[in-house]
Amino acid sequence: MNTLYSKKHTGSVMGWIVIIIFILIIVGGILYYLSTQNGAIPPGVLNNNGNSSATSTPTPTQQTATTTALASTTSAGVPMIPYYTLAIKTSPTLGQYLTAADGMTLYVYAHDSNNKSACTGTCSVIWPPYTVLSTNALTVGPHLAGKIGFITRANGTKQVTYNGAPLYFYEKDIKPGETLGNGILGLWSVAKP
Repeated sequence: MNTLYSKKHTGSVMGWIVIIIFILIIVGGILYYLSTQNGAIPPGVLNNNGNSSATSTPTPTQQTATTTALASTTSAGVPMIPYYTLAIKTSPTLGQYLTAADGMTLYVYAHDSNNKSACTGTCSVIWPPYTVLSTNALTVGPHLAGKIGFITRANGTKQVTYNGAPLYFYEKDIKPGETLGNGILGLWSVAKP
């Protein structure tokens, strides 16, 4: 009888162990899938775009362009691995403009004021803010003499500014160097160094 009880009890414990391992595998698979989607995380899983309906109240912190490290987001507003760059790209039609580390074009919004973002809610979904995880520093490319700063958005994220202008990506720019957002509604333009 003791042998029968031990076998039943062992089977029950083994069953729970199998269930726990199965759950861990599923959670690990979901996390792996999300990490490989280049920022295509389903809505509601990560809200790093400043999607508050309230106007953000930025707190500016200015620093002169220097070379140091920073954690950043992709153009979809999803956190990337640390150490990113603010750099200059040149276009035959647009001249020089600013890009993020991944080569994606950065934009400025005409309705923004110095160190204050007016792009919230739906606007910040179409125009994701260029946010950083740390405001300690930023790796910048050569020939950037302007002031790099950070504002705190209503959702607590830190948005990068250049000469006081908050910087954004455009959701329809898919490849590095695309400038599809330039001139939209006469309010958006590539960020100039």
